[in-house]
Amino acid sequence: MSDTNRYSSVIPPEVAEQAKDFFHQGAQVLAPYLINLTPDERIQLPKMGDKSIPFVTKGAEYLRIPSSPAPPYLNPEDLVVDLNAFETIRQIRQIVQPIADMLDDTMLLCGSEAYVAVLAFYTYLKGAAKMNVAGAKTIFDDLSTRFPSRPAKKEKVA
Repeated sequence: MSDTNRYSSVIPPEVAEQAKDFFHQGAQVLAPYLINLTPDERIQLPKMGDKSIPFVTKGAEYLRIPSSPAPPYLNPEDLVVDLNAFETIRQIRQIVQPIADMLDDTMLLCGSEAYVAVLAFYTYLKGAAKMNVAGAKTIFDDLSTRFPSRPAKKEKVA
């Protein structure tokens, strides 16, 4: 195992509870205004990215001008509601996304360091079990369930 341990902090339980309560409260406050899409819906929907925002904003402004030619099936008020909701949610997401990214990165690093440490322990146990070190085989056998043995390859007869 490496001598470098990039993460060695302990989040106090009260801090973890405070953060969970905070995010839970935020989720409850926003829940009436948010939806879940199916994976198919996510694929099929046209996406408005950073390059499309000026286009959509400008188009919405034109649609609000009474003399602008527009198809009768478009409702400019609905478009304004959608555009305002998009902007509000985008602003909230700009605050939340970096935190979610750091949570993912920190969790990945902690998990990786823990996994590498136990892999080193497992490798040590494998050798210790072969040398009949007391207790090593029992622990090795228990941990080895993580790596189910593969069926033996049949030799090809020429």
